[in-house]
Amino acid sequence: GGALYDGNEFFTIIPRPISVRDVMEDTTTNRIYYGGDVNFGYLEKNENGRYKIKDLSRSLPDSLNDFVVVLGIEKIKDKIYFFALKHIFIYQNDSLIKTIPAHNSFRYFFNTDGRIFTYDMGYGLVEVLYDTISLLSGTEKFAAGRINGITELNDSLLIFTATKPLGIYSFNINTSEIKKVKTEIDDFFVENNIKNIKHFSNGKIVVGTMGGLVVLNDDMSLDFIFNTYNGAPDDEIYNFIYDKQGNIWFTTNNGFSTLFTQNGINYVYLKKIGIKYLPTSSRVQDSTCYVATLNGLYKLKLEMPQKHNRFLGIVQEKDSKVISGQILDVFKSFDNKIFVSAMGDVILLKKNKLKVLAENIMGQTFEKSFISPDIIYLPHTLGIIIFKNIDGKWKIVSNDIKLSVQPRHIFEYNKRNIFVGTLNGKLYHIRFSDDNYRNFTIKEIDMTPYNNRSIPSLFKYNDTLFSFIYSGKDTNKVYFLDVENDTLKFWHYHVKFLNNSNVSELPGFNTNYVLKNDSINILRSNYIISEVFIKNDTIYVDSYKFRTLHSSGIVSISYDNTHNIYWCATPEFVFNFRDGIKVFGQKSFNTLINDVIISNIDSSIAFFSEHSRTTLSYKHNSLIFQYSASFFQKDKDLLFSYKLEGFDKKWSNLTPSRSITYTNLSPGNYTFKVKAKNIYNNYSKPATFSFTILPPWYMTWWAYIIYVVLLVLLIYISVILYSVKLKSDNEKLEIIIKNRTKELRKKNDLITDSIKYAKKIQDAIIPTENNLKNIFPQSFVIFKPRDIVSGDFFWLHKISDDKTIAAVADCTGHGVPGAFMSMIGNILLNEIVKEHKIYLSEKILMKMHDGVVNSLRTNKELGLSFDGMDIVISMIDLSKKEILLASASQYTFIFTDGTLNTFFGDMYSIGSPLIRDKNPKFETHTIRYEKDFAIFFSSDGYFDQFGGLENKKFTVSAFITKLKEIYNKDAEIQKTILIETLKNWQGNNNQIDDIIVLGINNRE
Repeated sequence: GGALYDGNEFFTIIPRPISVRDVMEDTTTNRIYYGGDVNFGYLEKNENGRYKIKDLSRSLPDSLNDFVVVLGIEKIKDKIYFFALKHIFIYQNDSLIKTIPAHNSFRYFFNTDGRIFTYDMGYGLVEVLYDTISLLSGTEKFAAGRINGITELNDSLLIFTATKPLGIYSFNINTSEIKKVKTEIDDFFVENNIKNIKHFSNGKIVVGTMGGLVVLNDDMSLDFIFNTYNGAPDDEIYNFIYDKQGNIWFTTNNGFSTLFTQNGINYVYLKKIGIKYLPTSSRVQDSTCYVATLNGLYKLKLEMPQKHNRFLGIVQEKDSKVISGQILDVFKSFDNKIFVSAMGDVILLKKNKLKVLAENIMGQTFEKSFISPDIIYLPHTLGIIIFKNIDGKWKIVSNDIKLSVQPRHIFEYNKRNIFVGTLNGKLYHIRFSDDNYRNFTIKEIDMTPYNNRSIPSLFKYNDTLFSFIYSGKDTNKVYFLDVENDTLKFWHYHVKFLNNSNVSELPGFNTNYVLKNDSINILRSNYIISEVFIKNDTIYVDSYKFRTLHSSGIVSISYDNTHNIYWCATPEFVFNFRDGIKVFGQKSFNTLINDVIISNIDSSIAFFSEHSRTTLSYKHNSLIFQYSASFFQKDKDLLFSYKLEGFDKKWSNLTPSRSITYTNLSPGNYTFKVKAKNIYNNYSKPATFSFTILPPWYMTWWAYIIYVVLLVLLIYISVILYSVKLKSDNEKLEIIIKNRTKELRKKNDLITDSIKYAKKIQDAIIPTENNLKNIFPQSFVIFKPRDIVSGDFFWLHKISDDKTIAAVADCTGHGVPGAFMSMIGNILLNEIVKEHKIYLSEKILMKMHDGVVNSLRTNKELGLSFDGMDIVISMIDLSKKEILLASASQYTFIFTDGTLNTFFGDMYSIGSPLIRDKNPKFETHTIRYEKDFAIFFSSDGYFDQFGGLENKKFTVSAFITKLKEIYNKDAEIQKTILIETLKNWQGNNNQIDDIIVLGINNRE
């Protein structure tokens, strides 16, 4: 089969089982010609934008079906040449116009400035001339041998032979001169079978072999060999091509890969060379690369590149494992010694001999002294060890530096001042009193303002230590360390970003610094490497050449000053790249609109151009735009921004998504634009697609004229019909209103009569003011229901000549519901006091509560809902001169011998849902008097009444004030004053609740 890569993904354009060996794109006809095993033809898009296959080989006569396989395709002028094993087929306008048979079989065709050459096995090199083949004189010598590859170079053909005459030969197509060509890797070509050869316009000759990809220069000198030892996924290379950015795309047994030749990075897959464990660091010593892993220290041989070769090979030798066990770090000293931080030991490696320098030490990463090359620091779990080279021997000069938190990074200010970054975001200043590192002081620097738990990091320039710190929600800020005062201070100078670097690439906490000459290479904790240097009080940040590095987690970085090579280790491989190689990334690239799909019919727009406008009907107003970019270095990290002019007001935010859907677009002109940003922060030229969505028929100009005419006609007819209907409806409505009014008046009379009858019943049950005056002559009752019937009531019972029980209650609600509740209360009081002879106030309330609860449960079953009542029970004993009082959320005001006592009672009401299923207790209060008393009972309807100038409630306090004015007056005067006060306060406001006030005066 065959697939097309659109910069985002592969999709099949030639399905299986059709075999494809070669393809050629014809941009003039927008066709893709293909050839393979026993078939050839072309693809072109149909009206729905889908590729359709035209198989030309099906129309061949039976006599030509022995062509076996098509090896290549060329277009010369308006003719298409299919080069097959047995024939050359020449087509013009989809018709076969010529067939050229092979003497034996064809191999290796190529086009040189319009001249086509091929190799006819057993016959020699031939040129396709005037639609026939002509033997090139002198090439008969290659007829009997096996030629592995042929390509053109200048005016010659390069012939790679695998049998006698063995080697590489050049054949001058003008003079027929044959010369032997020598290269520095002739033996490599003999040992590794050649699969393919191509000469590209950039001057490179690329050879695919069984041993990897070979790139030669025009002068046949070696540029590099790329195979599994330096990053290739497979050694067998079959086909390849350069893209416009200088990258080589090649195929292997395992699929296809891309070699980015411009970034100078050499990946060494550790598993491929036998290292299966996680690497922790790597160092180079002469021609040896030491790789520290969690399973040991490995010694690998380096194949150092020539000056012009960008790739560095690594080969594992026998017995490459130097030390077993977990290795945390490997380090090279200034005198070319290798230090190893193993699990529990510090080891010095010298000429393959091991010397233990320290035992029982869980060392971390060696820190090089940039001030004194003869000093090496090693942070470990308990503190810091300092090694020093004394008379050519490395010794421990300090092992007493202990810290409460594990140190990780060490930063030098001078010989006697170092700073230590630890876990949990702490930073310590260690001052040495002499150059022997024996005597020192330790001080912790306050890092709490920065709210950080990562390892602090510093770097030095001249005599100043700097740190990039994230401060709250702000972007990175640069601080410098005030060594004398042990504080970080804000750096007020500029930070400048080079080569499209940005603030996200500033280094921060937990950063590993590697000094390289006058600049500093920085490994950030999020795997972004930047180069930082300072000039003229400006900090420059440049991550440009590091952006193609693998982002799977860089565990270490070092710089080989001898060969100007960076070395990095990741969980999968060790990689290196030469400093100074010009890294690709500044060239422009394009964004491609791969497909425009009409979503509601799942069909593509077959042909569109940036320079023309496509017209779509209104039913096709939902579109899916699919796009990609022709930039292939870390292409998965490409970000896109789009804008639909005519719909979007601004460009979208950058997103990795490679498609966007617009639905239900209104009629109008639109231009879709999309641009890409690569890893170098360069933007592509926007790709555009302009289109017009036509309005539906009902939005055209002639449709609007019809709408206006119909609207005028509709309005005229509607007015006529509405007038007739309105007159008829008014007549009917008058009749209905008269009938309904009559019915409502009748029902209202019935309801009013019923309520009035209920009023008579309530009046018959509730004691009268005369009943009260018969017991207490100086007494009064103010009884004002809000409606016809009331939820407030009072109750009297004379036990004896000296004892009387009086009660005042405010039932939940007013009107009919309140009246029902008042009747329940009256019945219960008669039953409790008169029948059961219970006279104690608190017991009466308890029985009242039980009775109300039982009544409410029964009423609830009947569909009624009454909550309860607020009530006060008082027994007046004239013989003992005392008043026994119990109240359930009801006010009582008692004046005894001129002194006011105010009682509210217990907080819960009788029958309240809050205590309905509980056993509440009520408290009886005893009030004694000597001569006189005046008792005033009142429901909350009086002091809750709205009125006055500010339309507020009358309030309890105002009521008490009024009682203080009248308590010693005659009962009738008291009543008159209270009624007039309420009337004046209420004014024109409606009464909001039932009102009852009961006053009892006793004077000797």
